[in-house]
Amino acid sequence: MPLDDGVSIQLPLLDWLQDETCFSLASRHHYLWGYPSSESTCELLFAHARGGVQHDLPNNLQTCVERTNGRVGDTGRVAREHILLKFYQAFISAGDREDAVNWLAGSNVARLKLRLGILSSRFRASHPLKACPACINEDVRNVGWAYWHLRHQYPGVWYAQSTSNSSPSPFTNRLD
Repeated sequence: MPLDDGVSIQLPLLDWLQDETCFSLASRHHYLWGYPSSESTCELLFAHARGGVQHDLPNNLQTCVERTNGRVGDTGRVAREHILLKFYQAFISAGDREDAVNWLAGSNVARLKLRLGILSSRFRASHPLKACPACINEDVRNVGWAYWHLRHQYPGVWYAQSTSNSSPSPFTNRLD
């Protein structure tokens, strides 16, 4: 795990939205802070220009926790509730969950997908970002901007049931 480098973010910090991904929170901070490049935001949040950029299983979570003075929660909470580990943890032992959190806390998560069995699953290691048009509209209406929902990112999910009407959108989440 990285040591606290003493850097603390002195800019406004946003709170989590319901079912929000870590990638989404970083993206919203990027927009709010107005940095010209994503590397600047990643450097500030994750202490590396490419830190935290993987939307599915980001690295350097401990650094993000430290730099936000714990405002995002602890590393375990971020890993278990705001990234795809939430989906995969049901299929692994408690010890493997702790190992996964430790890898996500640090700078190298290269072996995590292999350890989780993702590389040999039928979904493979690719986790494309997905969004639901109905949820986008609902988010803009209810919270002021759209954001990436974790339940939309689960492997095999291609549809999300909108809460605003009874018909499913083109992207329905059957895991809800």
